[in-house]
Amino acid sequence: MAFPELDLESFTFFRPSAEVTVVERLLSFLKRQANLKTFVLSCDLHVKQRMVQSVLFPNLPTGLRTLDGDEEFYEKNDYTDLIQTILQRLPDLRALKLTLTSLGSRRVSDFESLSSILQNSNLEELRLCGSPAVKIQAISLMDFAKAFPNLQALKVHIQNIDTLPSLHSRGESAEVAAPNLSKLRVLDVGSSPLLKKDVPRMAEFLRILGFHLHFLIEYQRGGKANADAAPPWRDVEATARMQSTTQFCRRKNCTRVGPNALWRMITGFENDPNTKGKRRKQSGDGLFTVRELKPLTELVLYNGYRSRFPLTDSNMHQEMHRMLAVHEIVSIILQNARRHDQAMAARTSSLWCDIALDWLWRELDSALPLLRLLAPLAETSTGLAFARSIEPQKWERFRYYCQRVRSLHHDDSDSDSFTHLQSCSLAPDTSVMLLVLKPAGFGALLPNVQEIDWLVSHDMINLQHALPFLHRSLKTLSITLDQIDVPSENDAIARFLDTLWAMQNLSLESFEFEILVMPPQVLRSLASFLQSQLTIKLLDLPITRFAPESDNAQNLLYQSFPEGLQELLTTVRFEGQTDYLTRTRTIVTRAPQLRTLELYLTSGSSWWPSTFDNLTPFLTLSNLEELNLITLHGFHLEPGDIAMLGKSFPKMARFDLQPQPQRTSRFGIQATSLIDFSKAFPNLQALSIYIEPIHGPLQLPWRSTEHHSQAQPQYLPAFNSLTFELLDVGSSFLEDKDVPDMAELLSVLCQNPSLETKYKGKETDLQGRARPWRKVEALVKLVQGVKQDTTKPYHEWCRALILEKVASSEWPESVMVGGMDQST
Repeated sequence: MAFPELDLESFTFFRPSAEVTVVERLLSFLKRQANLKTFVLSCDLHVKQRMVQSVLFPNLPTGLRTLDGDEEFYEKNDYTDLIQTILQRLPDLRALKLTLTSLGSRRVSDFESLSSILQNSNLEELRLCGSPAVKIQAISLMDFAKAFPNLQALKVHIQNIDTLPSLHSRGESAEVAAPNLSKLRVLDVGSSPLLKKDVPRMAEFLRILGFHLHFLIEYQRGGKANADAAPPWRDVEATARMQSTTQFCRRKNCTRVGPNALWRMITGFENDPNTKGKRRKQSGDGLFTVRELKPLTELVLYNGYRSRFPLTDSNMHQEMHRMLAVHEIVSIILQNARRHDQAMAARTSSLWCDIALDWLWRELDSALPLLRLLAPLAETSTGLAFARSIEPQKWERFRYYCQRVRSLHHDDSDSDSFTHLQSCSLAPDTSVMLLVLKPAGFGALLPNVQEIDWLVSHDMINLQHALPFLHRSLKTLSITLDQIDVPSENDAIARFLDTLWAMQNLSLESFEFEILVMPPQVLRSLASFLQSQLTIKLLDLPITRFAPESDNAQNLLYQSFPEGLQELLTTVRFEGQTDYLTRTRTIVTRAPQLRTLELYLTSGSSWWPSTFDNLTPFLTLSNLEELNLITLHGFHLEPGDIAMLGKSFPKMARFDLQPQPQRTSRFGIQATSLIDFSKAFPNLQALSIYIEPIHGPLQLPWRSTEHHSQAQPQYLPAFNSLTFELLDVGSSFLEDKDVPDMAELLSVLCQNPSLETKYKGKETDLQGRARPWRKVEALVKLVQGVKQDTTKPYHEWCRALILEKVASSEWPESVMVGGMDQST
């Protein structure tokens, strides 16, 4: 079967066995792939290998850059002819990877058999896997260095290391004879034999060849029988690295770094046979430490090394790779580990203990683990309380862990996973005991905390338990209250906010205060606190409703907003248009540097904002990047209004005017106004807006110019294909007859293949109301997934493809049936 439309750049052919006809058809297919860059051939050709050498390889596409295959040969001449055939056919070859199997008496086992490879100066990667592997004399590493000056990785079997001569035995000086291997990063010696007595000789030889701190030697262990002895190749690497580091320190005049310090710095252990079995000591006695050896960090990330044996106390110093003694590397590993694994790491090694504990205690889901450091907790009628008095020595234990906490989350309605209690609510006197019994001069309970998230679902007096943990290092404070609108509860909240206002050392950058009902006393206390926080950048005040007596005091809250505010999410309640304009202008005037604004607009009357005039208070926010106005009916915008919004918001990235909740009376834009949005907002990433029903044929502007000369290229408006990624039309109504026009419009405007189209009922729509939008989404994806016919204008090609699909009526089942994708 022929595929003339395929234009491949990479092709892999895998088959357990290949007959003559298969090879012929494969060759016929490859001849048609003029742009093929990578070819991988993996099959058992058996006795047909001579046909492959004489037919397949001489006819490969000449533009190949990478060739990877399996090949058999009988004699040395077969192997040489194969390499010469490939190189002559593929002059631009950059990577050659062959698995060679000898069926005759000759083996690819001598360095001379590689001489034919040197003919190709364009090769950047060469991999020859022989049976057995290619073996070279140790001294031949110099020949590799001379032949391949840009060599970065070498995998080879080295033999006769015991007969390794000095460079002077060749009658040359070391400076002249030794080529530079400074670009070599990895030397994989596999299972090359090496005796311990030859370690100094091999290490000195590699150092002369240019061994440096980026260098890595890979090798294979001989099995668990040698688990108690350090591999000789590891000793070669460590010795050569120590010698190179010593020379580096001499060039930098680092006279304070001695041999033992260097050995600990490089290997992580004492260079003393009497210290066998002991863990690594802290290397702080020299000018350099393990943390400062940046090349080592680059090295382990480059190679992705691993630990070869279980890290027990008896073999920790022998089996753990020295890279695991580098602070940055262990920290990256433990950062992504599970909490259970972090706890195990802290118990496994003293090298890892502090790092593991830092990540284990960095983010706490409850305050109870901190309190249990001082004394056990017992359940009482008023909540959890200390079961016994706090002993003085427990405070030192508390200090050891509390300074590691960066984020604290506490929800008094959660269950305690440690004691299996149904609630984490604390007794009223628990926090008081913390402050009273804290030793003099102890300092803050959480001196390095940066984020506290406190949720109260029961008695609002439990808010006071968060106060002892607050500190001047705190940057983010989030308070969530599920309160009942009763005076006693409201007074407790107001007292908490007054206490926050009295704490002059707080300098928050983010503050969230979520409350169901905003009573007047809480509103006044909140306003006073906000006035004292001049550094807040993000303010989140989700208020379900204002108490009736608080409506008139809203401006007091808005006037307390910090002037440097950049992100604001809150609720605005109004009684009419005048009230709405007054309060929105107060917000905009108070926070002129806003970048993100999300307002939940609620009306106490029949009037709702729904026109462009109601958006004018926000036009002064020139730095605005995200605007989300949640209202009942949405906003109706004309093309001129959209252009004015674009001039006022040049940095706008996310624009949301979708009516929420969805009602019968909704306002939005005409479908063709999407074109105006694409012109007005060049940096737009997401647009959420209601599209009004289409009456009559959709008037697309490029159709009216189709009679002009096709020789002139036609400009088509479009959203930025690099940034625009989301179009949310909500519950916009669309008829089946308008599906092709809407699909054509979106195909021209939205050319980002990762575009997501959202609409109400996309996931579950049992009545099929979202079916037209499902068809539109499918058609747009169809256009984006097909290669364009450049002989036609883009919009004409889109329309022809869409009409052909609509006429065929071949829709996926997931489009024709409401609900989830039934085709899966």
